Amino acid sequence: MNEQNREDIVFNRLTRTLTVTDMRSAAQVRILQLTHRALAPLGYLGISRVHGAINAILRPQSDTMIIEGSWKFRYPSNDYYWNRLLDAGWHYEPEIDSVLRKFANLPFVFIDLGANFGFWSSRMAIGLYGQHNTVAVEASNHCLRILQRNIEGARWPVRVYHRAIDEVSARRLNLFGTRHAGLSIDESWYGASSTMANIVETISIDDLFANEGIDSVATPTIIKLDVEGVELRALKGAKNTIAGQSLWLIEDAEKRTVSQAVRHAVDDLGMTLHLIESDKIRRVESLDEVYELKRRQTAIQATGLNLIATSSNYWLETIRGSSAESEGVG
Repeated sequence: MNEQNREDIVFNRLTRTLTVTDMRSAAQVRILQLTHRALAPLGYLGISRVHGAINAILRPQSDTMIIEGSWKFRYPSNDYYWNRLLDAGWHYEPEIDSVLRKFANLPFVFIDLGANFGFWSSRMAIGLYGQHNTVAVEASNHCLRILQRNIEGARWPVRVYHRAIDEVSARRLNLFGTRHAGLSIDESWYGASSTMANIVETISIDDLFANEGIDSVATPTIIKLDVEGVELRALKGAKNTIAGQSLWLIEDAEKRTVSQAVRHAVDDLGMTLHLIESDKIRRVESLDEVYELKRRQTAIQATGLNLIATSSNYWLETIRGSSAESEGVG
């Protein structure tokens, strides 16, 4: 993204106020909003391709800024993915938002693995979920520049790493793909492609903690793990972290079955899974429950399923307490 681009499009999601500098930008926003709402009954099937086609025709050159209270989030106006934020009735990964709000008053460090443009890191940085330090890791050169812009003026510290999360550190690997939401160091990942985006150095999660001086035994952490098909390798490089006070938000993006990463977390690492349902957190008694949810998803539109995984007694007790509170048990 050109750092000199002006923000021709400013959209306030709370007031639904749109500010633009020209009619072309206004038309773009209205078309994007209409198509997003039209595809809502179909689970937003194909929305990225539709938005991509609209942007290819209109060729916007500006930036868009989304405002939600004190939070501001910028991205190129021709983006196929984040333009869905122009629909004020749509919320990105509301289950993660629910978890962060539920535990906002607790002490923890937030670890954003696969930070992309910095959606979650920027929200943490502005204090939407309490006062917490954040560590953001992003492999893409393109995404990193936008991420750094989105955390400017942070109220709470955000440490940024230009690295790819992997089982081991200090390998230089190709990052594959053409669309920023699917870039992966695994060329076979369905969101990637044979096109190389950039070269990036790897870092394991345990080494990341060591670099940051985070004592995984003494420090509660919430780790968002969304690294485009490399989640299994990431977990294998996080033995010490998993044994500590960590709560994991793992995206299972497999279309039809339970991912290898989630199976490894349960079967090999002994982690306990929970489903995030609105403002409630429910323990998963069997992976069959996850498989059943996957079975009901469309095989065409991969939406991803965010699950909580932890082996920490601290977090298990915290979850039990929050669940009892939600159900009015006391």
